[in-house]
Amino acid sequence: YLPRISKAQECFAAVDLLMKELPIAPFEQEAKREQQVAYSLERFSQNGTIVVRQLMSNVEMKWKEGRMVGVCGPIRFSLEYWGAIHFGKQLLLNYLNDRNIDRVEHKSARLTFSRKTPVKLPWGGTTEHEAYSVMNFIDALRKSNPHVRDDYNFLSEASHPNFLQNTYYLMAGRGYDNF
Repeated sequence: YLPRISKAQECFAAVDLLMKELPIAPFEQEAKREQQVAYSLERFSQNGTIVVRQLMSNVEMKWKEGRMVGVCGPIRFSLEYWGAIHFGKQLLLNYLNDRNIDRVEHKSARLTFSRKTPVKLPWGGTTEHEAYSVMNFIDALRKSNPHVRDDYNFLSEASHPNFLQNTYYLMAGRGYDNF
């Protein structure tokens, strides 16, 4: 699996090239509402890509060390970010069809500046928008990846206290029989 994990990380090179082409604030003139939405979703996606890159590095390290119990959580988190970024892309595509700027502003703010519990904002105050359930993101991926929910459920079982599932990962790790 290590070559497959390394291969997965190669996709970041293409993302890096794409990110270099995107504009960086501050802009010379005030952005239109549509531009603000697109920019916030772009920054969200770029941040998510950085997070996933670090998570995949952790997966590779844990895998090499035979620490299999610690592998599922970062993969699950990566899958959630993939779904969230895909969800943001769908918001933009839906906007291109219906041109409802109020709806896309609200939904993108809910995606990018939301919370289950208050999070301090850099400019003061706390987040106000209620976060989407991560299952919204996973379900949004189902159209292009029909098995994503099954994969996510498997990773969730392995990421939570589950005696049998965790035991299988312990047994697959270094120090056990690596079945």
